[in-house]
Amino acid sequence: MPEAAHRARLPDGPAAGNGNGGPPAAYTPSLSRAGISRGGDRTAVSVHGELDLGTCGKIESGLRDAVDRSARGIDLHLGSVTFCDCSALNMLLRLRQRAVVQGKSVVIASGSRAVERLLELTESRELFVPPEPQPDPATEPHLGPAPESHLGPAPESHLGPAPGRTPTRP
Repeated sequence: MPEAAHRARLPDGPAAGNGNGGPPAAYTPSLSRAGISRGGDRTAVSVHGELDLGTCGKIESGLRDAVDRSARGIDLHLGSVTFCDCSALNMLLRLRQRAVVQGKSVVIASGSRAVERLLELTESRELFVPPEPQPDPATEPHLGPAPESHLGPAPESHLGPAPGRTPTRP
């Protein structure tokens, strides 16, 4: 005769039930908080807590607004993110797409171990690095066309004759 399966028991406390003696309520996730500070042409955004399907839906609109209001993009500080899953990655990719359409960028300036692991596993870290600085045409020296050489044909290489040529003996 098969043995009865053990049932998992939720911890006692306010989150263990609905308060009316009914079935236990689901665990409430640790909500994420975003702090935004503007300075210069980029906006710094700090996110704390868990980034999962429920919490990403709650903060994504605020992050979209930060992208829209920034001049060049946002710098995300995710060092205090304790958990993140594929919904967090999808949210980050949507933010990046929105920023690229506007000529901006989303940079992950710092990330927790969970964030870095997700980016490493999905090989998406390079999508959230700072953009290359654009050279200032006023300070770049003008390089004109290379001067023509009047020295004649190039000598044969010391590595042997050019392909298709047979060596000549003296």
